[in-house]
Parts: sequence; structure tokens; C-alpha cells
Amino acid sequence: MPHPLAQQPAINALDARVTALEAGPAYGGMRRVVDFIIGNLGAAYVPLNNYGTLTSDDTHQITASLSAGTLVFTKPGPYQISVNLEMTFTADNNSSRSTTVRMYDVTGAVALTNAAQKMYAGAYTAGFASGATFFVAVTPALVGHAVRLEIGNGDAFATATIRQTSFAATSLKTLL
Repeated sequence: MPHPLAQQPAINALDARVTALEAGPAYGGMRRVVDFIIGNLGAAYVPLNNYGTLTSDDTHQITASLSAGTLVFTKPGPYQISVNLEMTFTADNNSSRSTTVRMYDVTGAVALTNAAQKMYAGAYTAGFASGATFFVAVTPALVGHAVRLEIGNGDAFATATIRQTSFAATSLKTLL
């Protein structure tokens, strides 16, 4: 068996090839902590944009646009999408209400399948905080597309204001 030091050039060459492939996990996201005033929210979807900061200074294989509120995936694979949202509104309804948060492919102009979550507000309340996790298969056709969060397709909420939002993605396996 060769001495371990004799194998070092082969190990270095393999390490260089793996680095060149940019293999590894993908992660990235953004968050907002400044109010985003929607006004009257109801059936129409409203894009969530103008985020304030990245969730991490060290993103990998996911590009975030804070102003557009979009994430762009550079590698196909399975991803976990984490969404958190806090919204306030006028407490003017004596019954429960709901709205939906969904992921929307801006480039392809289509909502992503299985990436929507209904969020509920109780009667006589003036706000809610909710979260959702989506499992999304980023296909080669979706690579390079900008995706964003949108809110709508629900009951009427007067003077709706998004107080804070986070939108982040993490790959569920090492991506090559």
C-alpha cells in the first residue's frame, strides 16, 4: 500500500474537481422587518417585495433580489422553502377569515404547484403570525427563473400591513 503522503496529489486533484463543480448544499433567503402596507387585501394576489436584508451573508447557489423579492435557483434538486409572515389589519369582521401565501414563478408567469399555504385569522382579531414549509422540486426548467411570494386569494382584509416576512430556501441534498 502506498504511503499516505504519496496519495496527496490525487486527493488534491479530486478536491479541485469537486470545488470546480460547486458541489454542496444550496441555501439563501431574505427577510423584511419594515412595514409593507398593502391596503385592502382580498382575492387578487399581491407580490411581496422590497425585503430589507439577506438571511445569511453567505448564500450558495441561490441568488436573492431584495427589491424584487425573488429567489433564483442555480441548481436543480429538492428544496425546502421556509416562509414566515406577520400581518395586521382592521379588526372589522365577526367571523374568521383566510388568505393564501404562494410561490410564483415570475419568469414563467405561473404559480408553482404544491407551494401554497392558507393562513387564517380568527374573528375579531387585528392580526396574525403564521409560517409554512414547502417542499419544491426545482427542475432543470425552473433553474434561472425568479420566484417570489405572493399573498391573496382570500377574504377581505382592510388596511392590511405586512409587519415582517422571511423567505428562504435550503437544498435537501448535496447538489452537483
